[in-house]
Amino acid sequence: MEYVAHHKINEGTYPSLAVLIRDIDKQVKEYGSFAKIPAEVVGNTRNDMYLVDEALRNLMKDQDSELLKEEVATLNTYKQSLDASTKFIPTWVKVSVAIALGLGAMVGWKRIVITVGEKMARLT
Repeated sequence: MEYVAHHKINEGTYPSLAVLIRDIDKQVKEYGSFAKIPAEVVGNTRNDMYLVDEALRNLMKDQDSELLKEEVATLNTYKQSLDASTKFIPTWVKVSVAIALGLGAMVGWKRIVITVGEKMARLT
């Protein structure tokens, strides 16, 4: 979608956005939920969702869009549903990263202290 790249509304902006939203809706309805979309298709659907999300974010801030408050509220609701489906970090990833950082600091604390101490000594 050209709007995301150039941030300029033209005659194709709204129709392109509508087509992408319909495609996302069709795919999600076809499989019942986003989680049930097959792996070979989910990449395209996710990319479309990111593209629509970014376009909506920019459109709601763009003064040239001339959107009514009701339209902005509807778009914001839709954007929140896209965000809930695409922008999340599973709990197991958070826990794994926390453990890895903790173990790394426990094992390498001496190296970290020496490196920071040497760099600080050079600055003074």
